[in-house]
Amino acid sequence: MKTSRYFFTLLLLIAFVTTGFAANSEANFSKIEKTWTLRADGSQEFRCVSEMTLYTYNAMHNIYGESFIIYNPLQQKLTINESYTKQKDGNIVKTPANAFVESLPYEAVDAPGFNHLKEMVVVHTGLEIGATIYLDYTITTKAGYLSALDINEMLQETSPVSSYSVTINVPEGKKLNYQLAGSAVKCTESSSNSMHSYKWNLTNVPASSREGFLAINADDVPHLTATTFGSFKEALAEMNKRFAASKSYGSRTNAEYLTEKATSDKDKIQKIQNYVVNDLATVRVTLPHAGFALRDAEEVQRTAYGTIAEKTQMLSTMLDAVGIKNDVVVNVPANLNPEAEGLSSIRHFLVRVNIDGQTQFLAPVVTDEPTFIHRGALDKYFTLAGEEIQMPTTPVIVNEQMEVKADASKAENGYLVVDLPAAGKGIDSWGMSRLNSERTQTFELPTELDETVTYTIDLPSGMELITPATNREITKPFGSISRSVTKEGNTVTVVRKIKLNQMQFTPAEYAALRTIVSEWFTTTNNTILLSVK
Repeated sequence: MKTSRYFFTLLLLIAFVTTGFAANSEANFSKIEKTWTLRADGSQEFRCVSEMTLYTYNAMHNIYGESFIIYNPLQQKLTINESYTKQKDGNIVKTPANAFVESLPYEAVDAPGFNHLKEMVVVHTGLEIGATIYLDYTITTKAGYLSALDINEMLQETSPVSSYSVTINVPEGKKLNYQLAGSAVKCTESSSNSMHSYKWNLTNVPASSREGFLAINADDVPHLTATTFGSFKEALAEMNKRFAASKSYGSRTNAEYLTEKATSDKDKIQKIQNYVVNDLATVRVTLPHAGFALRDAEEVQRTAYGTIAEKTQMLSTMLDAVGIKNDVVVNVPANLNPEAEGLSSIRHFLVRVNIDGQTQFLAPVVTDEPTFIHRGALDKYFTLAGEEIQMPTTPVIVNEQMEVKADASKAENGYLVVDLPAAGKGIDSWGMSRLNSERTQTFELPTELDETVTYTIDLPSGMELITPATNREITKPFGSISRSVTKEGNTVTVVRKIKLNQMQFTPAEYAALRTIVSEWFTTTNNTILLSVK
């Protein structure tokens, strides 16, 4: 009996440890090695080596059962140097030929102009809990395809990495601008065989957080940017050349046709932006996967689709055609040093115009003002001419009015609960109705916010207001929330307000923010109670 009790206790302990470990780590990368090499002739090589051990069935079946490698076979060659699985007992299962499946990347679907892109899907075989996946591949890029070595890499995975090694090789005498943000690891340099090497060795890199509302710039995550462009201004000048080269007569003629009945510059801008946003489909091919190139505007117009960069170029060209001065503007994270960034660091494209004496920024994919421009100092903005634009942090202002019908026929036991509907914009659109009670990473709001929602309810005949006609308010250093209920005659007016004048919150500050947000979504804040007289 005593032995059985000890055995049962041991089983519980093992189950607890195993469950806890699996919950925190589905798998573990024992090593990742990434190497970028720029040759003297301008050709480039990228090699990636990874070793990963699986700990859960979820990791085996849903997360890491396949690897995906996107490349351009017209300009690049993919070589699988080694691919196999080492099972728990040491047995080696080599990846068979039919487990290398070449497909069209999802981002290039419905875009024939990018159907030359390929995605190699490596289906890992021989998987079991405790097995280790080995993958080693190289992508070689032809000389002339890329203007410079241009790296923008987050050095973190969805599972922990024991050893993360990064190496950049460039010809001796070639300047490399670089920065490893979010890490204290220093670069070591060496020279051999007319090549100069830069190397970073990171250890015990934690898995990426699965919490929601993480800081977009990921300040605490190791983030490597490196480029052989002489400066960010030089990189932007290269982008500017490509924008200029892709302009066409056809898009200019189309702009004149679309705006021939416009009565003002504002009207012209609206008609052109509406065409670019709604009549041209958006292709999500990234700038690096497009080789930092743009198809000619006439082809974009003829095919009725374009990448975000191509649609930005179309918007700028068409505005030029009708005499509206504009600048193409790019957005990059503010926590990175622009001098260490190339074109791969560009996050957004915009077009800057002046309407009735006011500067506005037009997006190529939405007609509304893009919310990310309210982030202010968290991002940096540059024109393609290299001019930095100071963008203030401004709150999104929401002011909605709604008429709510109280249906007396739905009363139960003499009472009627009237729901106050969510607003179409603002905090109700952010998906924050349920927040964890604790936080380990910085919490970041989409924007600062100043929101007021006013509801008017006409009392049905024979019913009266039970909810007290009062004003409730909670104030914190970073914002406030309030709700007022007033009654005049047969009309009840409810005004809900929330102000948030801070975007980022440390784990220690999170509890106070959660109090404000939770109050906004509570049932008592979103309903009023009526009763039969």
